[in-house]
Amino acid sequence: MPAENMPKEPPLALFQRQWKLYRKVVDNNYLFHREAYAQLHRILADEGVRPFRFLDIACGDACATADALNGTRVGTIMGSISAKQR
Repeated sequence: MPAENMPKEPPLALFQRQWKLYRKVVDNNYLFHREAYAQLHRILADEGVRPFRFLDIACGDACATADALNGTRVGTIMGSISAKQR
């Protein structure tokens, strides 16, 4: 990307602004996150016959992942922590 097209605001401010938009999308279920995570929970609860490891790529604040894994046989969870939580 050419320098003149780069965002002018600091990276953390840009992240925080975009994070608020993302939370709005998730909180209002615009992209059907609830249904997707409900299916994930069902599969892991029904088919996870022994403790399993779960890698969450781009997990954000991991709220939906935590709910989906609740009641499953998850043994280890790995994911990144957003800059907002550090």
